[in-house]
Amino acid sequence: MDISRKKVIFLDSSIILRHFLGDSTAKNIIEDSSRFAINSIVFNEVSFNHLKLLYEEKYGEYRFYDMKSSLLPRDYGVLKGYEITWSFLDELYSEDR
Repeated sequence: MDISRKKVIFLDSSIILRHFLGDSTAKNIIEDSSRFAINSIVFNEVSFNHLKLLYEEKYGEYRFYDMKSSLLPRDYGVLKGYEITWSFLDELYSEDR
């Protein structure tokens, strides 16, 4: 099937985050070889929520101001959430999806 004729699915942040967390339904949506669209709001939501998950994993309970102050000295272990999100989207883009 010509890729230009495939359906385009708008990926909501919840699907992307569930995919990162290993949800099988979200994984099936991502892997069905459709073309995807997202906007900057979704990118920001995914990046922030991934950042929040990494913060909770490293420090325990999430508190916005605690997270904000821990990021000031550039906690790269937590900031890698942005890198992971960007890599995921770059992979879809490189596959023309």
